[in-house]
Amino acid sequence: MIRLAASVLLAQIGWLGSVGGGAAERPWLGAGAALTATALLLVLSHDRGGTLKLVLVVGLVGPLADAVQISLGTVRPHDSPVFPLWVPVWLWALWPLFASAMPISFRWLAGRFGLAAALGAVAGPLAYLGGAKLGACELHPELWRSVVAIGLEWALMLPFIVWLAARLVREPGPAGAGVPRPPQEAAAP
Repeated sequence: MIRLAASVLLAQIGWLGSVGGGAAERPWLGAGAALTATALLLVLSHDRGGTLKLVLVVGLVGPLADAVQISLGTVRPHDSPVFPLWVPVWLWALWPLFASAMPISFRWLAGRFGLAAALGAVAGPLAYLGGAKLGACELHPELWRSVVAIGLEWALMLPFIVWLAARLVREPGPAGAGVPRPPQEAAAP
């Protein structure tokens, strides 16, 4: 229970620090906050190697999804990059942070891909709305466009990350409580 509380708290502090850094035009400070929280979450993990693999993959794939949002104009970070397929460092750092929290904070989503998609469709836009309210980014003037596009992004990304976590990370716990690796198919007789 303490690990779960620490994981949730670290993820929230990392998110707020990173978005706050973006809003204050101190993107490297924001990224530093998120990456520090990521490192601490790795320490909490029972499978550091598997969690690190998850962090690396999500840290590469996730920013591509945000780059699409930036190029579509549904999200415009205040320190928007010159190149449309590049994301600010503070925004990039949120992806490893989220991945590092997955094995502890979100392990209850293991195998629940429909629930992960629904949660992503709702929570994704809410997170970006929060970032916009803090001043880190602007959303499309027709807000519904941003909400739909970000909701679709996260309805796809969250189940993907849940699926990937199940393949890369082994967290102990009773059945359904951890992020188990997928069962091996039984050999045909």
